[in-house]
Amino acid sequence: MAHLLPKFLPGVDAMRILVCGTVFFSLASLPSYFLITVNRTKVILIGGAAIVLLEAGLNSLFIKMGFGIKGAAMGAAICQFLYGTVLLSYAMHLVPEGERSVFRMVIRTYAPAIYVGAVIAGTLLILPFGAFEEMTLAGDIRMGLLRGAILLTVTSPLWILLQKRTGVFTLAWSLLTHRGGIE
Repeated sequence: MAHLLPKFLPGVDAMRILVCGTVFFSLASLPSYFLITVNRTKVILIGGAAIVLLEAGLNSLFIKMGFGIKGAAMGAAICQFLYGTVLLSYAMHLVPEGERSVFRMVIRTYAPAIYVGAVIAGTLLILPFGAFEEMTLAGDIRMGLLRGAILLTVTSPLWILLQKRTGVFTLAWSLLTHRGGIE
């Protein structure tokens, strides 16, 4: 990043924080669709308005505390996490009693994201920027490829589990090779 877009370097930390929040916010899309389907749109609107007000307050507070752009990112990430978690929990609350465990569902939903986040954080701690390499574009590319290979290797159990549970990779391969029945 320092070699390609040096003026954006101060925003990299804020971007990392926002990416974390966006993961949890994206998990709220399916519960949102479910809530719309069961005529709970009002809950989504009220919850969304409340989260916007909370985010405005947190952003203001964190910025005044001296965190700057990182503070705004922290406020947004916290609110995205809260919004996703509340919508998921509320949606699970509406599922019939015998078919749900809200806590277990939230944990099962967030566990892969938390695992991948821990792997990424560990990789960044083990291989910090500039470690073992000169601070050049070629060195940064090599380090990025090494980190990507580590991430791919360590998260392969998640990909295998995803395939076992959903068959998504087999379906995608069939579609790509035109054996999926789409003409």
